[in-house]
Amino acid sequence: MSSGSSTQGEKKTTKVEGTVAKINVKGIECGGCVKSVENSLKKVEGVKSVEFEKKDYKNKFGVVKVVYDPEKVKVTELED
Repeated sequence: MSSGSSTQGEKKTTKVEGTVAKINVKGIECGGCVKSVENSLKKVEGVKSVEFEKKDYKNKFGVVKVVYDPEKVKVTELED
């Protein structure tokens, strides 16, 4: 009796609704820097999720993807 859809063993991914911004971040030297940026952005009202897409410690650079509510926060505020 298989219905064709199994939830056992499947990884659930939660889709977060909102506007997506990709922000270049300078000065990323280590994992601590990444956590600091993520934690700071998560505290901003209107931010729904924060995820680094690229981390280049050698060149001290990263790209963070932020999903946010544009009615509560502006991209320029996130960049600051």
